[in-house]
Amino acid sequence: NSYNGPLVVDKTVYFIDEGGAKAFELPAEAGETIELKQLWTAQPKRERYYGSPVFHDGLIYAVTRFGDLSAIDAKTGEVVATKVVKDVDPNGQFYPSIVLAGKNLYVAGDQGKSVILEPGKDLKEVARNELEPTKATAVFEGARMYVRGRSALYCIGK
Repeated sequence: NSYNGPLVVDKTVYFIDEGGAKAFELPAEAGETIELKQLWTAQPKRERYYGSPVFHDGLIYAVTRFGDLSAIDAKTGEVVATKVVKDVDPNGQFYPSIVLAGKNLYVAGDQGKSVILEPGKDLKEVARNELEPTKATAVFEGARMYVRGRSALYCIGK
């Protein structure tokens, strides 16, 4: 991947970038050479993916730099849902990785605006938030969310 990291779940590694999405079965043991078995390829939105994808309940979630969110079936590669979230941060790009915290997905743009969604095929919007601009990914610990802005570190929660 040129811009984001791969996602490893159990014995499968997933790659999502501007060339598409791919899944490979990892070998049981590492050796001097590793041969991967390709499981599937898919074509979500062809664009750069700066943030790394996230996995939940059999689906992989990934967002392009311009706010096109896809939910991909991890077993088949089928794109089962899409949602344009660009209106959340219309003047920005989506650099931070998607975060799964509690029962929700957090998708943030670099101008400090984010949308909170219920995972699944419906991708129902729960809320929107706004802080200062940042390209950092939020981190969750218990009931608290930490976000590094350009000028401050925020702790939101109990």
